[in-house]
Parts: sequence; C-alpha cells; structure tokens
Amino acid sequence: MSEPGQIIKKLREQKNWSLREVEKRIGIDYSVISRIESGKRPLKDQEIKAFADLFGVTTAYILGEEKKEIDVAGEKITLDKDEYEVFKEILKHKTLFHDLKENPEKNVRQLIKSYELYKKYVKEALKDDNDYLE
Repeated sequence: MSEPGQIIKKLREQKNWSLREVEKRIGIDYSVISRIESGKRPLKDQEIKAFADLFGVTTAYILGEEKKEIDVAGEKITLDKDEYEVFKEILKHKTLFHDLKENPEKNVRQLIKSYELYKKYVKEALKDDNDYLE
C-alpha cells in the first residue's frame, strides 16, 4: 500500500502544483509538505482532512485505505487502491482480456500480479542496461 506522503505527492503532481502552491491553498508550510511527501513527518488528523478536501478525495484515499469495486464478466471484485491503479493500466491493453469470463476474480488478480512482475522486470532490465552503458 502506498504511504500517505506518496499519495499526496502524486495528487499534487497530477495538478501540476508546486509545494508553494499547495502551501497557499491550505496554509501548511511548504517545507512541512515536503517532509510529509518524503515520509519524514507523519500527517496530523487535521492535515489529512485538509489534503483530502484540497484534492477532492476521501481521507481513506489519502491514507491508502480506499477500496474500489469493479465488475468483470458480471462478477463484483473488490480491489485495494494499488491493485486498482495497476488494473487501470492493464485496461489500456484490451487484448489481455479475452479469458476473463471464467473465474474473473482469480484471472484479474493474476493479471495484476503478472503486470507488476513485468514492470519490476523491465525496471531491473533498464537499470542493468544503464549500468552497462556507463
């Protein structure tokens, strides 16, 4: 699960806001926001609410606890936030979904795990290539 600071940073970057812009909007010093985003400082309860209101999400989302329910082949599947984010990426590749009608939950979870392993493999391969190029 993502840390709240990582979630806040992602939301801020999606809006193309600087730390100073967020500071202006919610009144939390930019250096504090930076420490929160880097995980060096925990969030206070009122800050969780302020960030949730600012970005239009729930406090559960900020805390990385929100679940998403999806419908696959007529079956409801509940995914945690990280699984849902990976699933959204996988959805961009429609050809992967030809065999989801039988046991959709198992197949969706296998797709998510396969995709995460693939991303990890590619990241490692690129890192190795970069080491080779230096």
